[in-house]
Amino acid sequence: MSSPIQNKKERPMAVQRQYRDNFARHVLGLTLYIESSIMEGLKASGHDQLRLNFGPYISFITNGGTRLSEIAQALGVTRQAANQTANQLVDAGYIQRVDDPGDSRAKLLMPTQKLQDLVSQGLEESSQLQTKLTAFVCEKELEMAGKNIQHLSASLETFSGVHREDLSRHLLAIVLPQLSNYITERLQLLTMAKGHPRLKRSFGAVLTAIGPQGGQIKNIAEAYGISKQAVSTIATDLESLGYIQRQPDRRDPRKLLLTFTNLGKKLIEDSVASVDELDSELSKLIGGAQFAQIKSVLKALYSGLKLEADVFEYIDDDILALADELKQKLGKARISMLVKALLAENNI
Repeated sequence: MSSPIQNKKERPMAVQRQYRDNFARHVLGLTLYIESSIMEGLKASGHDQLRLNFGPYISFITNGGTRLSEIAQALGVTRQAANQTANQLVDAGYIQRVDDPGDSRAKLLMPTQKLQDLVSQGLEESSQLQTKLTAFVCEKELEMAGKNIQHLSASLETFSGVHREDLSRHLLAIVLPQLSNYITERLQLLTMAKGHPRLKRSFGAVLTAIGPQGGQIKNIAEAYGISKQAVSTIATDLESLGYIQRQPDRRDPRKLLLTFTNLGKKLIEDSVASVDELDSELSKLIGGAQFAQIKSVLKALYSGLKLEADVFEYIDDDILALADELKQKLGKARISMLVKALLAENNI
């Protein structure tokens, strides 16, 4: 039986491991990978004005005319914010505004031929991507996971639907982002209810990138494809709420690390509890076997693609302490000899 001291030490380590490796994280990480990969392919095909935030708007407008107020309500944004993105889509030539036959004072957002071409090219890119993913999961399991996710999204009423006869080659790329949006919102609500009422969706990019030894702003920005200024702004907000602090990196004092405060560690514990709650909710919704199949496939993809591996290059505290002790005892030259001997011993 473990001693109380061991239990006290092991608990935060277990929380960190679960925080870095769970179903919600796999969904969000894979969604970012899929959307970024398809985006790169579309830009290479001439859609150089395309932006990731266009996705939800395009999914609403693709199948016919849509009112701006309907999009704003569905996405949970202000009409002003929705109109700003709509203007960008108009300027890029993907949508047009036409008179609403049901309301002479209103306009409908309608797809242009350029948008229809974009959707067709996007389906081709998603088909190629799904083929690439079969390097990690067999095609049958991949398609089954896509259909199970579609079932889950439909049960959650998050699947807007795509009117096309054959979606089997595109299911993962189409339905996973919609599930990702739901998971993000649900986890935020569950965690806010545990005593963190001022959480914002934007905090996720920084919170999820701080490991046991902290995280650097530069690395976080590169991992998630956002600017260092944006990361710094979010970090400042999190500092003001008492969740993180900036400290010198023990491995390079010239650099600063974002690390969790005690309140931040409590936030992580509560986030992990929220992930457990979410898993239970989703499993009950579609059945344990179907949910387990989704989890297994997404974990295999997440691990195979090594997503976020650069964010969590994890070294536990025991290893760091041992490294410090060995450096003091052996000195730089003999440490190098030790490293070479260990690598040779393990055929690395």
